[in-house]
Amino acid sequence: ALLALTGIGMVGVFGWLGELARRVAANEKSPLPDWSDIGNYFIKGLQFIGVALIWSLPAALIVIGSSAALTLTAMMDDPGPILPILSVFSMCLYVLVFIYIIILNVLSPPLWLLVAEGGSFRTLVNPKSAWDLFRMNAGSFLIAMLIGWLIVFFLSPLGAVVCLVGAFFT
Repeated sequence: ALLALTGIGMVGVFGWLGELARRVAANEKSPLPDWSDIGNYFIKGLQFIGVALIWSLPAALIVIGSSAALTLTAMMDDPGPILPILSVFSMCLYVLVFIYIIILNVLSPPLWLLVAEGGSFRTLVNPKSAWDLFRMNAGSFLIAMLIGWLIVFFLSPLGAVVCLVGAFFT
């Protein structure tokens, strides 16, 4: 838990989560990995983050390009009808980006598993590999994602409050 509080520590946590996913998929008796192989967890975490950044690049470029176009148009003395048209077009693009990000969130757990299994860079960068893995085990991935989202949205804030209260009163 302490590693998750630092930016660097999250790299190792991502690698550890990948190992956890691999063990659960293999139906190992003890799926919870220990931290004895922390160096490998950092390497796997870096791979996961690198591929996630590559997958996120189209969304980032669309948002940056659209924002730049809107900003430059708004700075014109008389943008005329270009600004409203560009605004509507940008909003449509943002809807597509939102859908794309949801798809990336769905493909992240299979990506963890692919990274933990030692997939090649070519396999990892190809979203079809993660999609195929997701389709084979959709129910399991959806349950895991639902539990993960519940933890993130409900238990994490509670844990942060308890940590802060503990820090002030001890």
